[in-house]
Amino acid sequence: MYVNRIPLVSTHTLACPSCGKPVYLAHSDRSEVPGGGAWLRDGDTVGGLYQMLSDAQRNPSAFHYELMVGGCRSCGEDYYVTLISLMDAAYEDVEAYLSFNKALGPERNFLCAMQAPTDGVPSQWLLHEYSTQSGLMHHHVFGPWALKDSEGVIGINGVSSCGVGVTAAAWVHARNLLHAAWDALRELRLNTSAQPTAE
Repeated sequence: MYVNRIPLVSTHTLACPSCGKPVYLAHSDRSEVPGGGAWLRDGDTVGGLYQMLSDAQRNPSAFHYELMVGGCRSCGEDYYVTLISLMDAAYEDVEAYLSFNKALGPERNFLCAMQAPTDGVPSQWLLHEYSTQSGLMHHHVFGPWALKDSEGVIGINGVSSCGVGVTAAAWVHARNLLHAAWDALRELRLNTSAQPTAE
């Protein structure tokens, strides 16, 4: 499996799956939300995926993946995305980067596609590439998709994959997508190099 990675030269729009209005804009070296603010409001780790991975798939890369939910400002409908961040480092050394709790360096944006069509993986998706002080981080954005049924996805405590959430359609979709793309995403990260930014 191999992923083609094409640099963005013009604005790439992620649109609301319900009404088609823009919810997120990616440029070659930055991203923005039309009108400002956030386009995603809550999320949780995709339950069950880690157990599907072999020891070889879990190591040595550090990774963080989740399903996030947002709402369209134009039509009010909810949508979800599947996200995964990857770095070639020990998890404890780069956890703050993976969870966006530490300042990231320069951003470069790409459109990605599997070289050969792969069941469960979209035909293309957005990749943010950040040059951090601890090396290159890939942040893949799959979606958005309409969240037609929020049962098992959004509960009293917000977005959660606990309990019935493990079997809710959105969680199953996210889990199967990441599992199908896993080896190709790790291969892409390991075969892409960049110099860490200066302290």
